[in-house]
Amino acid sequence: MQQWNIGMQREVATNWLVSATYIGNLVIHLFGADELNPAVFIPGVANAAGQCPTAIDGRAVSLNVNPGAACSTAANTTARRKLTLLNPVEGPKMSYLDAPDWGGTRTYNGMLLSVQRRMNTRVSFTANYTWSHCIGNISIDFLNTNPGGTYTYKIPGNRAYDRGNCIAENLGADIRHIVNGTALFEMPQFTSHPWLQRLVGNWRLSNILRVRSGDHFNVVSGTDQALTGGDAAMQRADQISPAVYGNQCQSDLRKSNGSCFWIDRSAFAPAGVGKFGNSQIGALQGPGFWTIDAGLSRIFSVTERQHVEFRAEASNLLNRTNFMDPNGSLINGQFGRLQSANDPRIMQFALKYVF
Repeated sequence: MQQWNIGMQREVATNWLVSATYIGNLVIHLFGADELNPAVFIPGVANAAGQCPTAIDGRAVSLNVNPGAACSTAANTTARRKLTLLNPVEGPKMSYLDAPDWGGTRTYNGMLLSVQRRMNTRVSFTANYTWSHCIGNISIDFLNTNPGGTYTYKIPGNRAYDRGNCIAENLGADIRHIVNGTALFEMPQFTSHPWLQRLVGNWRLSNILRVRSGDHFNVVSGTDQALTGGDAAMQRADQISPAVYGNQCQSDLRKSNGSCFWIDRSAFAPAGVGKFGNSQIGALQGPGFWTIDAGLSRIFSVTERQHVEFRAEASNLLNRTNFMDPNGSLINGQFGRLQSANDPRIMQFALKYVF
């Protein structure tokens, strides 16, 4: 991995610091996989002798089916695999043959703007905004590979077809806009009012604001349209319209047949038989996300060496519904609809006695 950055900081007022930073990195030799034994798509139908002739690496081969029958179907995937066509005796002993490939790359470029107010008069504050873009090839974890065509290059030998916006399933995510903010407030000391100090003194309130734009995801056909025997769930669909988003409403998500769609269902269609979809990897962007987390704490002194600490925390304090990516499979009845969400409000309390 190669990394580089350049930044500038400046104190613009007492206890106030602003900064601007450019961050970039490049990953080379990104680990992926190529399928060495795909099913070969043979167009058309068999001749009168039941033969489907084709060529592999310049060598003439033939597949035998019924006369006039389609040469390539999902049912004869095994018989159409490359090694089987080249060697009908030994070839059927091999199925998927995923080979590691270290030729992928991934690039990230981002701008980070931040402002910080140091603790003063019992208040501190930080905020930052990141604008970035991640582009790369699909990749897999070397220690957790997925055999059987999953995350291999969809077009054997064509790494470029699977290069685009980084998606979460492939060890990364292209999230263009990210905002984070934190604030810490401390109650003042009421030294001249002991009882008031016991009741309201020493309380600390902390808040975290997290906002981000949606990540990117694929629209897939859900079937082996290319008839290569690869992972059907990962074969991308054809984009047939530039308007890819639906009405994005959220009023009927509990209905089995609602009218709220994040994706315009008419903008996509299965690729033609024997073909690969033209939609780009990570072409669509899911819903954005924002939430506020908060914490309230205080230390109660019992004796000089003993104290009790109380803490209350809330994640997603406002209980906002932050939806996850919609269903992106054309064969799913809920294609294009939001179906899941991130965690609702979660609260926890703690009491600790230190002696």
